[in-house]
Amino acid sequence: MLHALVVGLILFTLSLFGRGAYPRWSYYLAFLLKATATIGVGYYYLAIAVEGDTIIHFQEAVSFNNKYGSNPLTYFNALVQADISNLSQNWRSVFFVKMISPIVLFTGNQYWITSLYLTLISFIAIWSSMQVINRYYGHKWLLYLAFFTIPTSLFWTGGLFKEAIANSAFYLAISIILCLAYIKVKWPSALLLLLCAFLLYKLRFYGLGIAIIFGVGYLLLTTASISRGKQLASIFLMLVVGFGAAQFLHPYLRPSRLPLTLFESYQSFQPADDQPGIELDYLDSTYIGLLLSTPKAWASGLFRPFPGETWQLHYLPFILEKLAFLLLAIWTIVRIKSLPRLDLWLFGLLCLSMLATFLAISTPNFGSLVRYQSIFTPFLFLLFALLPLKKFD
Repeated sequence: MLHALVVGLILFTLSLFGRGAYPRWSYYLAFLLKATATIGVGYYYLAIAVEGDTIIHFQEAVSFNNKYGSNPLTYFNALVQADISNLSQNWRSVFFVKMISPIVLFTGNQYWITSLYLTLISFIAIWSSMQVINRYYGHKWLLYLAFFTIPTSLFWTGGLFKEAIANSAFYLAISIILCLAYIKVKWPSALLLLLCAFLLYKLRFYGLGIAIIFGVGYLLLTTASISRGKQLASIFLMLVVGFGAAQFLHPYLRPSRLPLTLFESYQSFQPADDQPGIELDYLDSTYIGLLLSTPKAWASGLFRPFPGETWQLHYLPFILEKLAFLLLAIWTIVRIKSLPRLDLWLFGLLCLSMLATFLAISTPNFGSLVRYQSIFTPFLFLLFALLPLKKFD
């Protein structure tokens, strides 16, 4: 009861000051949709799959709290210094377990209540991102559809998953970057942007890389008072420099090691025999194999799974989503000259394509891929829906 009152009070307070242009019913409906999706995904993992990251991370957080939570000073020191790599699978999981452990402790080691709080945090971040983008660009109902009805973003941006925090940080970062063309960022927004960058670095480093590339390119295209040719040359130079600098985001991204890293990830994420996935016949540990595999990986990252690739029921929402994306993309390409800023549209698609291709190569298992796609699907929907659904808005 206490936690329900806390969540309800936070939601009600935000509804008074943070609804912006949206009616009250849409605000509460959005949270209800996210909470329902969180319950659905949690039930699938707890009752049907009976395994998965969400269960492992929760159990590790409980173990961490049982070991260090009896004394506040010991607990704080453990959050900062304790090595729990013997519990968690990798350094991203270690960070996530430590980050959620105070929430788990506050809820009395209750999985569902912890998931609800993480969903609330994600909801607040996403709603704030929508408000910022709508204030300067409009399309409020397309934004609403993108963030609260698209299955990938709805199911995988809440609950006890790293995506609940990482995706929210990515959405907030992009929304702040988008408003840079109109206003000077004040120090609270700058601090928030740094926090988003830190969370992305710790949880989804590739999201940070794409956010940086998009931010620099977007500012060049919208604010730099230079010719279009120089803008494009600057973006190309930025991509080349960024390719070399990517090793500072993660040592596995060193140019000399990148093809091997992606090939090893591709092999480790192979689906089980009865599960659907992406087959990249030409992929190996060389740049030639990587380049030959890129077209198929690009199409797979944006539009798969296709209808008929699997008949498992839990894939159906994502199959329909990708089919809708493909139809919207075809519509948009046919009428592409009607776009008001074709250069920005193409650059946005380039950034999302790089991310989609990277994820498809490194995560060929559809079960994992649709989860990782959630970081960019709202923006991909917006790109493809601007022309076909403009009357809806």
